[in-house]
Amino acid sequence: MNSDINKVQSLEPVINKNSRVLILGSVPGKESLAKKHYYANPR
Repeated sequence: MNSDINKVQSLEPVINKNSRVLILGSVPGKESLAKKHYYANPR
């Protein structure tokens, strides 16, 4: 079985030297990934 079949590449993290909080969440949807922007789906 190919374990890579369901893997999704996500967006780069938003981080800089002043970041102090790590927020974990789910992977953005297909439309957001295609547009390279979080919450890109207009609904």
